[in-house]
Amino acid sequence: MYHVPSILILRIDDNTKPIIFLENTDLLKGSNNPRFIDERKILDATDWSKDLSFVFPNTGSGSVKENVAYYIQLNYFRQEYNPSSSNTVLKNENYFNLAFCPIDLPNLGNLTVPFQMVFNHDWNYLNGILPNTGKKFGYIADSGAYWDSNRILFYSQAVFAHQITGNFYTNKGIKNKFSLDNEWYNMSYLKTDVNINCISLEENNASFKSIAISYADTGFIAAKENLLLLGIALKELQSLQNAASEELSPEHHQYLFEYYDNKCAANRY
Repeated sequence: MYHVPSILILRIDDNTKPIIFLENTDLLKGSNNPRFIDERKILDATDWSKDLSFVFPNTGSGSVKENVAYYIQLNYFRQEYNPSSSNTVLKNENYFNLAFCPIDLPNLGNLTVPFQMVFNHDWNYLNGILPNTGKKFGYIADSGAYWDSNRILFYSQAVFAHQITGNFYTNKGIKNKFSLDNEWYNMSYLKTDVNINCISLEENNASFKSIAISYADTGFIAAKENLLLLGIALKELQSLQNAASEELSPEHHQYLFEYYDNKCAANRY
């Protein structure tokens, strides 16, 4: 038996391509696909969504739990950045903007805690276009970071896919050339299941080392868009954290994002 709550409508405003995520598929009587409700079922007018209704299961025998309180958790995201949005809205013009966990998570980069790792408990909706293919993707991602005394590795991995490219890693390359002096990282799927390589990049007549993925052994994240990595020096993270704490309100999360200026096409964070 299912109970139906009252009708729900959501504000749209500048969210021109909204999407709703529900982790519990029982709410929509389906399997994985109904975890997502996209703009085709949400948009109706410019200010408010269509009328939305959800069901939740009565898991008791007969009518035993008919009057038991139940809640529905909705995660409401935007799939595209709207240039006309207020400057108080975080930009996500590129898929790698806001892809990683906030840099103000408790103990991020802290060498004195027992575990040199953090996990972001908030869902991220990550979408974009796979380079060199033009194929679009979108998914709910887990994010976090591992670090040692010198470096920190940020990661985001797909958990629930909404739109996929169908492109997968095929070349195994050099197995796990990149490593951290961190026993928790060495036990993670990043170390055991993913081939992470050190590569050298040239920019403005200067070379620097970065990281790249050549293969993933773990089924779902083997799709090329489903795992993002960012490695920086721990001192760089600490400098960013210090600068952010001086300029930004502690009431808001602090993110890494990429931008370009008119003089240089270098990535800045």
